[in-house]
Amino acid sequence: MGKIADRLARKSDPLYDQAKAIVRQASAFEQDFDDDEFDRLKERLDSALGSLTPQDFERLLGMVTDAAAPRRDGEGVLDSVFDAIQSLCETLPGIDGAPDSYLVSIPLVAKNGPPIWGVRVSATQGAGLAQVLKDFDLVEEDASVVFLPRILCSLEA
Repeated sequence: MGKIADRLARKSDPLYDQAKAIVRQASAFEQDFDDDEFDRLKERLDSALGSLTPQDFERLLGMVTDAAAPRRDGEGVLDSVFDAIQSLCETLPGIDGAPDSYLVSIPLVAKNGPPIWGVRVSATQGAGLAQVLKDFDLVEEDASVVFLPRILCSLEA
């Protein structure tokens, strides 16, 4: 397919309007750097994360990237979109819905052995990992750290 055919196919996609709205919102934030604009961008993305399958969300992000690329502010728009996604993935609602916690993943690479996902992490191992994070100032000393009870493969994570 040529560029025109690709563009027409994207415009007929049901996610196209949503992608354009995300780009417009990110552009509005880029122009003003207003916290309210960033919150509205996060709301749009949070709505998409909650309602779309992972494959559809990935397709939406592809359309956002395609829509932002030719714009003068395209690089800033994409930075804002990915900052908002990162913010949504890191914060968890605390008391009264205020974000006060972070979801952190620790990547492990296991070579030349059996798959390690599904292996249970004991409370002692979890406490040891928490102490390492505190020792290297990655987590506040008085923070409460909770681990998933097992190691996940990349697709589950």
